[in-house]
Amino acid sequence: MLPAMAWLRSVRARDRWALGAAVCLVATFPALVVGGVLEVFALEWWGVVTAFLGISWLVPGACAGAAATQWGKDRGSRHPNALGFTVGPIVTVTLLVLVAIIIAAFWGEDLTTSHVETKPAISDQAARVSLVTQATLDRRTRYGPAISIVCVKSDEGWCTVTYDAPACQLWVVENVDGVDTASPVDKPSEGGQGTYDEARDSVGCRWTVP
Repeated sequence: MLPAMAWLRSVRARDRWALGAAVCLVATFPALVVGGVLEVFALEWWGVVTAFLGISWLVPGACAGAAATQWGKDRGSRHPNALGFTVGPIVTVTLLVLVAIIIAAFWGEDLTTSHVETKPAISDQAARVSLVTQATLDRRTRYGPAISIVCVKSDEGWCTVTYDAPACQLWVVENVDGVDTASPVDKPSEGGQGTYDEARDSVGCRWTVP
């Protein structure tokens, strides 16, 4: 720890600010992207939380602005603060837009689903199974293909999907603007298997302990 502190003190101020910005980016953006692609909850949680706290865009932008100000002072600029106040907001806004694009790409549909007006499904049980089957083919996950899909008989439209991994995921078929559509309710739960209780006409997930 002491050698590291000594090295940090020996680094120029502008480089320390730049290093701070780089550390924030490395600590946040990979988690946001990898968590979204691989659907790893811990990485997703970290990426989204740090985005909301500004660690992935506000802090690096501020550090970039401070680094630019110090760089101007080192070069003898007449207006080093103006340089910092120019660079800082540009970096901040650029990173904020990038974070928003990433979040929209991976979670945009989940965030907007609740705002869509839906009605009970009009298709029968077999048709709902077909809808969910086709929808799973259009949505590839790291859990492999769907090996079992079961839907309830009622028009509530609940279905359960079991993936090859295994993993279990709840889906729902709802009527949107006169057309039944299938969409996932949550992300796949690793190790789970779909269940159907015919007596209660309900679906769910069951986890087996190895």
